[in-house]
Amino acid sequence: MIAPRDGTIVQVVNDIADNEPVGTMNADQPIGNVVVLDHGGGSTAFWPI
Repeated sequence: MIAPRDGTIVQVVNDIADNEPVGTMNADQPIGNVVVLDHGGGSTAFWPI
């Protein structure tokens, strides 16, 4: 992963199962697995993984 700017990883979620069948949505965890970066100054990036 290449971040768009310098930042600090503030959250990693990597334990949500893939949607089965493909194309369905997990209503309890709609964002899914993600890395959250804090770039400072109120700027945050969410990267699905």
